[in-house]
Amino acid sequence: MLTNASEIAAGSKFFSEVWGGAEDVVPVDIAIASGHAGGYFSAAYDPKGDLVAASYGFVGRFGNQSTIHSHVTASNAAGAGFALKMHQREWARIQGFDAITWTFDPLVRRNCVFNLDKLGAEAVEYLINFYGEMHDELNRGEQSDRFFAVWRTREQNLILPVTANSNAATLIRIGEVEAPVTAESINEHIDAKLPFKIYLPADIEALRVSSPQVARQWRLSVRDALHPSFESGAVVRQIVDDRQALLVEWPSEGAK
Repeated sequence: MLTNASEIAAGSKFFSEVWGGAEDVVPVDIAIASGHAGGYFSAAYDPKGDLVAASYGFVGRFGNQSTIHSHVTASNAAGAGFALKMHQREWARIQGFDAITWTFDPLVRRNCVFNLDKLGAEAVEYLINFYGEMHDELNRGEQSDRFFAVWRTREQNLILPVTANSNAATLIRIGEVEAPVTAESINEHIDAKLPFKIYLPADIEALRVSSPQVARQWRLSVRDALHPSFESGAVVRQIVDDRQALLVEWPSEGAK
């Protein structure tokens, strides 16, 4: 855990470097204050003592559950981010928190794989432009639609077996086209609480550079499919079909 001002400043600097020079990812004074109030700020180091991953979170609530909201996690070494998230989960469990929450971009496929498949978190909300327009170098000018993820600490890691789920309809498909197409039947699937798959672009971050208009079309099409689904009680717990598609489902009564 990072506890003194110099350690926290180093963690804050690391976030700024990973996110392309953004100075306000985690202000040092806020990190010091939230840590004193029971929050989480920890880092991982390589054998040479260099900081290679960091995670910062503050105390929150989700419904009637006490949480650590993991505001930002960053890593520049393979495996370090996963190890730090597992430390965060065990720390939160010992401290008596029911869950860890965080947000992530549903269009970034590798993040979906990490959060859903590897960690076993569950996306329970779709938040439109949650942080406003982004200003860091990785996301500059991009609207900040986000999944809100819940990772419970008081039960076993609920990593589901990845399945093609052939019974789920496909409403957005990459196929051979340059931009996604939303099927007209989406409202029927929402009304009937039927599962469906949303295919994701292979690399939305590269697409934002090479074809910004196409990237924006992806954002709007996926938003149009996901937001009303989540408003009707849907969740996303898996990325299926060789980790290309989000599986949108409706949990059983009381499971959400």
